[in-house]
Amino acid sequence: MPTSPQAEPPRPRHPQAATRQGTLPPGPPPARQGAAASARALAPLAGLVLAACLTPPAQAQAPAIDAAQLPCDAPALLAQPPEQLSEQLPRCEKTPAFLLHLGAQRNRQGRYEQAADHLERALLLAPDTPEALLQYAIALAGSGDTLSALHLLADLRQRPDLPAPLRADITAVLASAQARALAPIWARAPGAEAAPPVRLSAGLRLGYDNNLQGASRLSGLTLTLPGQSVTLPIEPAQQPRAGAVRQADLRASLQRQQAGGARWGMQAAVQQRDTPALPSAGSTQAEWQFDYTAAPVWTGGDARKKEAPGAHAPATLAPWLGAGVAALRTPGGTRYQGRSLSLGLEHAQGACATRWAADAQMRTLHSSPVLSSRYLGASLQWQCTRPPEGRQWLTVLRAGHDHALDATRPGGDQAQAGLRLHLSTPAPALVRPGALWLLDAEYAYSRDGRGYSPLLQDGRLRSTHRLSTRVEWLQPLTPGVQAVVGAEAIAQHSTLALFKMRSQGLWLGLRAQW
Repeated sequence: MPTSPQAEPPRPRHPQAATRQGTLPPGPPPARQGAAASARALAPLAGLVLAACLTPPAQAQAPAIDAAQLPCDAPALLAQPPEQLSEQLPRCEKTPAFLLHLGAQRNRQGRYEQAADHLERALLLAPDTPEALLQYAIALAGSGDTLSALHLLADLRQRPDLPAPLRADITAVLASAQARALAPIWARAPGAEAAPPVRLSAGLRLGYDNNLQGASRLSGLTLTLPGQSVTLPIEPAQQPRAGAVRQADLRASLQRQQAGGARWGMQAAVQQRDTPALPSAGSTQAEWQFDYTAAPVWTGGDARKKEAPGAHAPATLAPWLGAGVAALRTPGGTRYQGRSLSLGLEHAQGACATRWAADAQMRTLHSSPVLSSRYLGASLQWQCTRPPEGRQWLTVLRAGHDHALDATRPGGDQAQAGLRLHLSTPAPALVRPGALWLLDAEYAYSRDGRGYSPLLQDGRLRSTHRLSTRVEWLQPLTPGVQAVVGAEAIAQHSTLALFKMRSQGLWLGLRAQW
């Protein structure tokens, strides 16, 4: 569903990015028709490929021969039915032409995962083969990995040796894919092919963090008393602790787009974080989000005009609503619950959309009620999606006032502001195409309404600046399964030394979507 970070509950310390890939092998069951449709969108190119290929396509009635006596790239052998070709696979598994032809036959049969296996081996042996690259794109699309298939086609289109008719067809397929991809995200073109409505994902990762509990790096704390200052040592248990981190999460999302143009979606997630070196720094987090965008109340231009594939859709303006609930519990005793509500307008055109919203949050810290608060603010979000290249931008700007529910809260009310920048872009691939970089940076500022405590620097006013940066590299391993390598750094500066903090972390993991 469309992201609404201004209404999101607090994100996990090392959030996992959601991807758009899934495992949808062919076969006409209704839940899997999306993958078959993706493959059909690329299928018209297969005829041109086979016509240009040195190895001819299989014939329906091939003459009876002793296949075992023929070379693996002999036209007479390649003319045999797929079942007979499969019998020759053990001796021909190192012949690119044989693997290409068998993969193409499996594509025509709709057995896309088998086709992908054969075509991967063909590309390992002969990586500079346009025919194999195109057949591999069809196999990936049929397996549900449409994004990787589009990446392959975009790269293939740049080849100078590509025949002009094939280049034109690839361009048309990419333009059509772009139009379909944009429709369920922002545009509301009639007849748009929506994404699979229900998606599940699970992730597991192992990593290292040099500050598990997010502690300040102080050896002593100076208290200001009337007429004197006293420095107290910080207990070693309160110093930053480094150690391993294990994290697992499960996510589910549901999306629906209605005929009139309205759309809604829900997302739920559960995350478990374990820190063996410091069990109290572990956590369990759950969150639920709901997002609803009404039918447009205004449409620019002629909404009835048929747009060419890839052309910008008319601008629209629609009301939207977002709501969320988040809960956090730690072995150390922290119990937090957040509830959020956002109301605003969405202006969408083509690949981009802008959202304005008024935001409200209730932040309840059950383990320390004096710190509970009520937040009111405003936010501005801008997002662009650029298929087929797979590039996405997100910018979120927010500002508001955090009102203390208890008048004795240290520092009183707070002024808060933040800026988040997110980029998802293609990355170098090692195993399969479709690798991505996920780059995320978030800056947060807060300033108390009064002195935090007379014991800290004579009641000095506290203000904090926090910068969090995260980099992840996602490498598809099989359709629907990705390897994840990531790093994160957090730096928090404050006018009070007690609230200064730094931490860095690294991790490796796996993520599966279906």
